[in-house]
Amino acid sequence: MTQSQRHATHRRPRSAEAPTPDYTLKCEEPNMWPYVIRSLHTGLEDKGGQMLWGYQGQLLVHSGDVVTGAIFKDVDGVYHQVNAKSVIVTAGDFGGNPDMRLDLSDQMRNLAWSRGSDRTDPMATGGMGRDGSGIRMCLWAGATMETGPRPAQSVGINGKPGMAFGGSYPVFGADGKRFMNESLIKHGTNGYLDMLPDGYTMVAVTDNNWETYMSHQGYGHETMDTSSDYMMAEVRENMAAYVTGPDGFPVRSFSRFGIEYSTQLAADTLEEVADIAGYDAEAKANFLAEVARYNEFCTKGHDDDWGCDPQNLLPIKDPPFFFTTGSTGGTPSNGLCQHAGVCTDGKYRVLTAAKAPISGLYAAGNTCGQRMGVHYVTPTAGNSCASALTSGFCAADAVIADSQ
Repeated sequence: MTQSQRHATHRRPRSAEAPTPDYTLKCEEPNMWPYVIRSLHTGLEDKGGQMLWGYQGQLLVHSGDVVTGAIFKDVDGVYHQVNAKSVIVTAGDFGGNPDMRLDLSDQMRNLAWSRGSDRTDPMATGGMGRDGSGIRMCLWAGATMETGPRPAQSVGINGKPGMAFGGSYPVFGADGKRFMNESLIKHGTNGYLDMLPDGYTMVAVTDNNWETYMSHQGYGHETMDTSSDYMMAEVRENMAAYVTGPDGFPVRSFSRFGIEYSTQLAADTLEEVADIAGYDAEAKANFLAEVARYNEFCTKGHDDDWGCDPQNLLPIKDPPFFFTTGSTGGTPSNGLCQHAGVCTDGKYRVLTAAKAPISGLYAAGNTCGQRMGVHYVTPTAGNSCASALTSGFCAADAVIADSQ
């Protein structure tokens, strides 16, 4: 099963004169997803398979207790039945379905409760991801969900401001002072940020040595993948063409998959950073003193205040200074996706509540549960994607073995 139509609509157009690239060898365009989808499409057809685009799963087909196919609806609203010896459901999570978030995710309900929202209101928490259709199809076929607590990935209401080119840089609060260990990347920051009031100002700052600073950071969400030469080259070009002032300048967003840009701010002095960030007289004085204190920690090699990783203690001293502003607030969100899914065994066969496999039915990726233990906590970006790719491969391998 596939949701590839959504990917297909986001292909970057090519000129008529451009040669058709050999996607079996390498990707020659900035957006990785069309390359991945086309490569999988080509590989499937080379093996005698067929890719049906724009089909959304509606219901699994049974012959007795055996799943023998599925019913789909295409983009024109026409229903189709596809018969098969086995069905692998890889339709993602339920993060984009408000009712399923409310009904199935303990963490989302309690997050709404902790924020003073109506925890019985499905719109009290935001979400992204799939609509849960694959999980619903499995449940209607007799599957059971993994037990709670059922968490979300990167759940929380806030994220510290990050540079357009990614990274975890020193962060200063509404009073101009540091308030956290900035070497905690993405997921580790929620505990610090969720205690802050709505509208709390934050400013992340680095200096002209931004790339040196970035190279010392570990991999994680919102950090830069320095192995991507074409993106590194574009970011360097963007940064070299910096413009100071409150309007900022565009920089390739390194945490994105396509060609997307974010506004980056720059200033010639730290005083100008404070002014553009909107600090009042007291907060500005605090900010300048705090930067000086932070630089002392960098010389010392130890963060006496917050325990930042020494490899990330690089001073803010050489202009121009680059910074990003942000503030807390907004609807509590489940972040990237939900991790709760249907129970499967070691061969990714979907299980009933009695823990018996449903013949002919398999699940992988975010549709299947038990992928992360309780929660997605990892210092390595891509862990969830890698799990999805691996489980999909293993499920297909099991189907082949079971069919023999």
